Amino acid sequence: MRFEIRCKLEKKVISTDYRRKVLSFFKGSLEEYNKDIKKAIYDDPKRRNFTFSVYLPVERIEKDEIYLRNNYIKIFLSVENMMEALHFLNALIGSKGKTFSMGENSFVAEKIHRRIEKEIIRGEAVFRALSPIVIREVREGKNSWYHDFDEKGIKILKKNTLYNLKDRFSKSLLEEFEIVPIKTKRTVVNFYKSKFPVTLGDFYIKGDKKILNYLYKSGFGSRSSAGFGMLEIIE
Repeated sequence: MRFEIRCKLEKKVISTDYRRKVLSFFKGSLEEYNKDIKKAIYDDPKRRNFTFSVYLPVERIEKDEIYLRNNYIKIFLSVENMMEALHFLNALIGSKGKTFSMGENSFVAEKIHRRIEKEIIRGEAVFRALSPIVIREVREGKNSWYHDFDEKGIKILKKNTLYNLKDRFSKSLLEEFEIVPIKTKRTVVNFYKSKFPVTLGDFYIKGDKKILNYLYKSGFGSRSSAGFGMLEIIE
């Protein structure tokens, strides 16, 4: 299920590290709705089956601050699991009209509605990244290395994807999985005061339709539940 949350900011400026504030909003909403459900969704170390993106009406960016044309932003949330989606919806409805802090700013969720979710019926699709794709490699000593969407990065992305899906899909379904960039660009994001490269743009994926639908609904790449890797089907 996909949702759109329209929010009004107190000020027309927001930190480039805004994703962690959105995470706090989700966690706080779920905590107030049901502590056990929040714990089940966020405290389990297994892969989380949701992702989000944020639309910002950007006017300009200066250092670590984004100046906006107006004080409205939109948060788009995609949740693969139906029951979790309903819990999120109930929690978000309960959060309407309440003020949430964003450091030196704050926002209020004013409107929440469900968006149309497409269904992939073939074993291939062209996607557009609504939020940046993170290609993260954990090296010896648990240090992270972030890759571009180049030949080596795609190899790491495919390896990570297949590893994360091995307990959900059979080996035979995972064998024919291919990622091909179409038009992508590199950018750098600020997340929990750490900056690393990410990728935006369009790319092609070949694979079983069940896998493609799962990635479309739950997110693609690393850190998907933290606001990265939300996909839109464009073909």
